[in-house]
Amino acid sequence: MNKAKRAKLERAVKAGYKARNELDAYQSALKDKANKKLIGTCYRFRNSYGGEENWWLYAKISGSEDGFLNLMTFEKTSRGQIEIRPSETRSSLDGYKLITPEEFNQAWLELMTELGGLNK
Repeated sequence: MNKAKRAKLERAVKAGYKARNELDAYQSALKDKANKKLIGTCYRFRNSYGGEENWWLYAKISGSEDGFLNLMTFEKTSRGQIEIRPSETRSSLDGYKLITPEEFNQAWLELMTELGGLNK
C-alpha cells in the first residue's frame, strides 16, 4: 500500500473512532437521564450458586454514571455468607424485581440486627 492510500486509511480509521466515541457519549447521556429517574428505587433479585438453594439479593439505586447504574447491594447467601457492597455498577436490572423502600429497609434492619449492629 502506498503512502497516500495508507494516510487515507488512517484518516478514515480516526474519523470512525471519533464518530464511535461521540455516539457512545450521546448514548451514555441518554441512559444517565433515564437512570436518574430510578435513583432511590429498590429491588431484589433471586440469587443462587446455581443449585436449588437460593436467596434474595437486595439493591438500591444510588446514582448513574456513563450510562451505568450505581447500586448499594447486600445479601446473605444460602451458606450464611453476608456480602454488603456499598457501590456496585450494573448496566441493567434484568431479573430484578421492584420492591418498596420499606421492604428494602426491613431486610437491611434484619441483617444489621443479625450482625448485632443495632443491638449495642
